[in-house]
Amino acid sequence: YFSFWDLVPPTTKGGGGLCLAWCESVKFQVISKHVTYFCVRVIELSGLQWVLFLFYGHPNLPKRQHTWQDVKSKLSPYNQPFAIVRDFNQIWNDQDRLSFCNRPPTGSHQFRSFLSDLGLPELQHQGVWFTWTNSRSGSHATFERLDRAFVTQSWLQLFPNAMFQNLPIIRSDHSPLILDKKHVPKQKP
Repeated sequence: YFSFWDLVPPTTKGGGGLCLAWCESVKFQVISKHVTYFCVRVIELSGLQWVLFLFYGHPNLPKRQHTWQDVKSKLSPYNQPFAIVRDFNQIWNDQDRLSFCNRPPTGSHQFRSFLSDLGLPELQHQGVWFTWTNSRSGSHATFERLDRAFVTQSWLQLFPNAMFQNLPIIRSDHSPLILDKKHVPKQKP
């Protein structure tokens, strides 16, 4: 159960929008929000602070690339560890798509450049590989890996055992995701 929440309403009928919910054990400060993202400061019970950027990549490729530039400008000023998580609406390569359609991936090079410019390694994951479906069946079905987590090296140093879990797609067209930090604070002598 969640004690707090914030919302970015959908801009079109039939879907979209973002919701961020959290419980009392973690403190969030919303830094900024937009139709495509939430940027929040996470304050752990220990006082440790880091930035979480929850992202929705625009389905239109030119607009998505503009959004990536906006994200770079938003994240560049932060000297704190940060994680950027969720639906990038972009596959990394051919292995991220299962479909009978032979449509070549577009935007993959720009996506990799965006992440390279920020110096963000992908957080290891477990669970289902494909995190999105077009909800069709047979030869019209498409499955893609669109949801990921990328973190700074400083974030990985804070949470070296962190893992991103992709749960099975059941009610939505996307897989539910869990960012499990598995962080055990060091005991003071």
